[in-house]
Amino acid sequence: MLFKILVLQRIYKLSDHQTEYQINDRMSFMRFLGLGLENRVPDAKTIWLFRDTLLNANVIREIFELFSRQLEDAHLITHVGSIVDATFVDAPRQRNTRDENAKIKAGEVPEKVEIQIHEKCCRNRPLTEEQKANNRIKSKTCVRIEHIFGFMTGSMHGLTVRSVGIMRATFNIGLTSLVYNLCRYEILGRKQVQAG
Repeated sequence: MLFKILVLQRIYKLSDHQTEYQINDRMSFMRFLGLGLENRVPDAKTIWLFRDTLLNANVIREIFELFSRQLEDAHLITHVGSIVDATFVDAPRQRNTRDENAKIKAGEVPEKVEIQIHEKCCRNRPLTEEQKANNRIKSKTCVRIEHIFGFMTGSMHGLTVRSVGIMRATFNIGLTSLVYNLCRYEILGRKQVQAG
């Protein structure tokens, strides 16, 4: 039940005190947690203590792996390929040859660079129809990653991690990822039932 409370907290971005209040206030939260009106709701300190116990036990990775095994057993995970989202930062050293630099300045992509980056238009230089078509092809790959961040930002009310210390930040990021996967699992299960 306490772990379910952490899931609710992450989905609705609630503090410990807000969580205690919302559980007492919402029948839907009580049903999700298996509580009746006669049951005692965990207070904010109990919620904090449980999260802190999980954090100190460093079990978020084990919980995540347990859930992943359940997804594999249900044939919802395959390890055929991987998609990686990348953030580009300025590199301190440049390793391009002079020919590659000339091609880059001319707007061409060197042969050895096969990264699927969207081309952007600039002022007074719109994209050609070929560039637009290439962007549409690249979008089919990018949308798989962007959907995850869009869901976390919109439905889970943001990706901002507010915590003190790397251990707490790691736990919060792991919990966010786990809750996303739980939500996605529920959606896939619903589609599977509808398909028959």
